[in-house]
Amino acid sequence: MEPSSTIRLLKFECTTGISGDMIVAALHDLLAEAGIPSDTLLDLVQIIPANVPSVASISAGFSRVQKTGFDADHLDLVIDEARDEARSDPQSVLDNLASCISASGMFTAASEAFATSVLEMLIDAEMVVHGSGTGHRHTLGDDHGLHHDAETGDGEQVHHGTHLHELASADTLVDVLCTAKALDLLGFFEGGEGMMGAVSTPVAVGGGTVATAHGRVPVPAPVTAEILHGQQLAYVEGPVDEELATPTGVALLASMRPSFAHVAVPVRIAALGKGAGTKSFQGVANILRVQLLEPAQDCKTPLGEAIDKFASESPLAIGQDSVVQVVLMVDDATPEDVASLVDRTLSNGARDAYVTTVHGKKGRVGMEVTVLCDAQALPRVLDLWLGQGTTIGCRLQQVDRVVLERVQETESITIEAGGQEFTGSVRIKRIECKQGLPPATSRPMVKIEHDDLERVANALGTSIHEARTLVERAINDLQK
Repeated sequence: MEPSSTIRLLKFECTTGISGDMIVAALHDLLAEAGIPSDTLLDLVQIIPANVPSVASISAGFSRVQKTGFDADHLDLVIDEARDEARSDPQSVLDNLASCISASGMFTAASEAFATSVLEMLIDAEMVVHGSGTGHRHTLGDDHGLHHDAETGDGEQVHHGTHLHELASADTLVDVLCTAKALDLLGFFEGGEGMMGAVSTPVAVGGGTVATAHGRVPVPAPVTAEILHGQQLAYVEGPVDEELATPTGVALLASMRPSFAHVAVPVRIAALGKGAGTKSFQGVANILRVQLLEPAQDCKTPLGEAIDKFASESPLAIGQDSVVQVVLMVDDATPEDVASLVDRTLSNGARDAYVTTVHGKKGRVGMEVTVLCDAQALPRVLDLWLGQGTTIGCRLQQVDRVVLERVQETESITIEAGGQEFTGSVRIKRIECKQGLPPATSRPMVKIEHDDLERVANALGTSIHEARTLVERAINDLQK
């Protein structure tokens, strides 16, 4: 789905790959430019030795380096660590993470869940690659639980014969903890779904082969490839025959649920961060650039300028929003079935839904269904039409709308006509004008719910048209 014009975005430019330390360095640089204290990340690193038994000490800092003439932040990390295989099982790694998070007191529930999901994704990928797991890939739609070889009778999770290698190192904890905290400081987890998102270029993975604990393997390395596959991340090879994308880097990116669509709405760069990798390449700047993008509401297209002109000159209160438009064709269902699905679509959160009779291929008479809905309602709409209807596809488009601001009210009225009387309430939608401006008299300013008009017409024994006139007159009298 294309990025919305109403949210902030983090854009990751992975043209020379992505790794955990590059992400941390880029976000540290971005925080500093955004005026957000970034020393918290180093404070977080110093918590690790006291909470991870295999780590004796850690020295961490950020330095400014150059890659082919371009400045970027670099994470300088020295870890005194005993690689104890007995402490490299998946549960121990997760326990280490939980201990660090608890001891720090710096994490919200959302940022802790993010950090945990990254480690679980890495563990699941390694278990699948080495055949020690169930082969079930961890996806962000799953509960944040591990997929294990077996469970005890009381549900206790166990891991038979599974030992992590690079992923058990403390530098993975540094990358995960610091990234989760940096995102938290940027407000990535605030305001619920849709308030801040991530977009990314396809991940450059490099090429050739890379040395691992199990020998040399092709790039992308097996765990990296498993995450790219399981999370369906877009990637490209090159630009050099070296490993450019690491498992931790792609897991961190995947956990942000990035879109790979172009940013097609006007934005401005609020802050810019650059993180350098350790390797240097001839003619290629090994730098991950991260942009904090904000909507540029004053960067208007001709269409936007025309809408703004109308909104400023009209006495009516004008609103603007964006919705998803779903369009699909049906030529093998009865009108009754389509009408039922339209009703259910509206009851499942769609803003509007309507059907147009069309002539399709081979002269068939069919129905074109158009649905307008918010992004949050889109999964339910697709489930109805693709999961329960007869169509085999649909078109999706983000569309801008101009709407009149209105309020819904209930009025109690009494009407006498033709010797009959109606006493009761009717629901109306009242079109609003800008404050201090007189009502626009060239159009109806009140719309009466049709079901209520029918009740009035039946009670008075008159037509819908006459009932509308009588109700409008009664409502006007109430306003005097």
